[in-house]
Amino acid sequence: MGHYEYVGPGEGLNARPLRDNADYRRWWLGNLASSTGDQLVMVAFPLMVLLLTKSAFQAGLVASLSALPFIVLSLPVGELVDRISRRLVLIASSTVSLVAHASLAASYWCGVLTAAQLYVVAFINGCAFVVFLIAQQAVLPVIVSTSELPAATSLAETVERLAAILGPPLGTYLFFSSSAATPFAINAVSFAAITLAVARVKAHLGPFPEARSRDHPIALAAGAKTVFSNPLLRDLTLINAAGDLLFAGVGLLIIVRLNELGVQGSSIGVVFSLAAVGGLIGSLITNRLERWIGLPAAVIGKHVLVAALFPLLLLDLPLYGVGIVWAVISFQVSIVGVIQRKAVFRDAPADLMGRVQSFTTLLSWGSLPIGTAATGFLLSSLGGHGTVAVYTGVLVALAVWSIASPPIRRGTHPQAVRDRN
Repeated sequence: MGHYEYVGPGEGLNARPLRDNADYRRWWLGNLASSTGDQLVMVAFPLMVLLLTKSAFQAGLVASLSALPFIVLSLPVGELVDRISRRLVLIASSTVSLVAHASLAASYWCGVLTAAQLYVVAFINGCAFVVFLIAQQAVLPVIVSTSELPAATSLAETVERLAAILGPPLGTYLFFSSSAATPFAINAVSFAAITLAVARVKAHLGPFPEARSRDHPIALAAGAKTVFSNPLLRDLTLINAAGDLLFAGVGLLIIVRLNELGVQGSSIGVVFSLAAVGGLIGSLITNRLERWIGLPAAVIGKHVLVAALFPLLLLDLPLYGVGIVWAVISFQVSIVGVIQRKAVFRDAPADLMGRVQSFTTLLSWGSLPIGTAATGFLLSSLGGHGTVAVYTGVLVALAVWSIASPPIRRGTHPQAVRDRN
């Protein structure tokens, strides 16, 4: 890899157009490959389980095994990412995922794939994904300057939204028209591309000399301490985490409501695509919108509008009506997601970024099994209409929280902070 003089995370980088930052281009391409591959297998995994077992319960079990590592590993992984080379962590986790997906594809083509292997691959890949996700986010503030962070964060969100548009339909098409193993083979190749991209990043990716000097008495709590010591970052993180918990099962809720409205089959995918387009547009305009109306209006406006729009799902809307409502909601959610990520990158010390990312990852991703199970319980108990009503009540509470939060109400745009400094 070569040796580079350590000048501090994010320092020594001249302000320049993001497109001229070669390291960011490599990181971005790796992120694009990772996100697209993940979206391909997001639909292929449950389809493969159903193909082999004909059991929806086992498909749900595989999904739970994939999500379990977020709860178990998020905090210790953050400690690891801050202690050793983030380059090494990224390459090692990508290699594990490559081998796992390649073994699954090879086993299917050889006719020896079993449900047990699917369980093992789901869990191993879930572990590798947690490690990769936290390390990948911790790298971003190191390879871009402070002035580049807003655009870099927005583009990162754009990649994820674009992958969410293209990945699921492409994965479904490949699964049924080519081979059930094709999405997994392509994802294995994507991890090889990620490994190459990360290896070519020239910036110093750790370990950082400050990491050990910032020890917290309980090291794994350092990320939480950093977040909670900053009132704006704290409130943004907590309110986003509450929203993530609520929306963990929103896809299931939308499917049930569409079924209640008589929509079946591939038409449901139209609604999901419209939602992904809304999220993509939101990620693209976040920086301009925040400069125009400011952080408080962007965050509070999002929560108020989502609380106002969600009850529309109680109506007997046509297919595209549901899609448009969800697209506008996704548009708003994406905007605040980018704002929160920028706040983390801007305010958290880079040598603690792994532990901060591990804490925020635990809050957001660790809520997936809980949120999905809660939505399933509500749907089985109250049906689609009752569940939408409960969601609306929680969204109103989140809107009130955002309005009542002093740090959010007096939130200052990042550019203003830099100008004062």
